[in-house]
Amino acid sequence: MKKFAMIAALALMFGAPVFAQAKTEEKPAAPKEEPKKDEAKADGLKPYRTKGNTWTLKTTAKYGSFEVTSFIKYEVTEVTEEKATVKQSILDKDEKEQSSSTFDVPFKAAETPKETPKEPAEAPKVVEETIKVAAGEYKCTKTEMESGGSKTTTWIAKDTYILVKSTSKSDMGESTTELIKAEIK
Repeated sequence: MKKFAMIAALALMFGAPVFAQAKTEEKPAAPKEEPKKDEAKADGLKPYRTKGNTWTLKTTAKYGSFEVTSFIKYEVTEVTEEKATVKQSILDKDEKEQSSSTFDVPFKAAETPKETPKEPAEAPKVVEETIKVAAGEYKCTKTEMESGGSKTTTWIAKDTYILVKSTSKSDMGESTTELIKAEIK
């Protein structure tokens, strides 16, 4: 199905004399309507396209009477046409940097290896939901999944695809991750 969709898309994009068996009368194109702001296609790489963008996540994990809080800060330190370099910092309880590393986010999609499709697992429940966290209010895609005695709920921002909130519960304990700061231009 994916191959057919790709061929059809390429045919529409570049024209396809192979598919055109008979010449039809051309009608003037209807004027294009601009998509409404909410309907505009989101750019999943938006947070990575501007140097200086930052966002910070706070995770609180509870295992019995033991509780741990940690912070991770992401900062875009370099942007080229091909990629963004991101500094990921582990922060202490006072949000002071303890350690850091960098990783690259390529802007060109890598080619997906061809695999034989496996039997799909039960599809997660996906809904749209607006939630409020410390960093503000976000329109999100909410996904709920259960596996191996664990239930995970994740909210991803619809406009930037960054993690806004995640909760996980199991017999071992529970954890919550929440976006607490975001400066994305």
